[in-house]
Amino acid sequence: YRVTGKVVTEQHVGPTPSSTHSLKGWIAKKQELRVALDFAEKMGELKDEEEEMLRYTLPETFFKPQMIKNEEKGIVQFVHDVIEDYECAGDLKGRLWKNVICSGGWTAHEGFEVRFQQDMKALKEDFKLHFVKDRINDIVLGGSVFSSLHTFDKHA
Repeated sequence: YRVTGKVVTEQHVGPTPSSTHSLKGWIAKKQELRVALDFAEKMGELKDEEEEMLRYTLPETFFKPQMIKNEEKGIVQFVHDVIEDYECAGDLKGRLWKNVICSGGWTAHEGFEVRFQQDMKALKEDFKLHFVKDRINDIVLGGSVFSSLHTFDKHA
């Protein structure tokens, strides 16, 4: 999946700053981003407020990467297809659908949780979505634990 926070941010806001001073301002700006339940409707409401429109446009690219000329699937379709296409024995697929976990900085933006639920419900009725408490640092911890498993080389 090639639509990452870094790709989206650099395309719309510019490269991540390297100095600590400018990094604080950049992080503060990212925290003001929001996810709309209905993007087209929200843009109609905000048609004269360019800065406010940008706050909704950046996160929308995770749901619709075609907005930035990226032909990858949106995040919801991607998650759906990964689970549905996964070849597994027994009830593992059902267990996966009951344990969809969202983490990472972009999932912390206002509206992401509700929008993800809404869009997934359109594709799959029976699923359970979980959000980790520390959405930014838990992905690092999870990656660290996964890489320390004796089976890591088989999956990498």
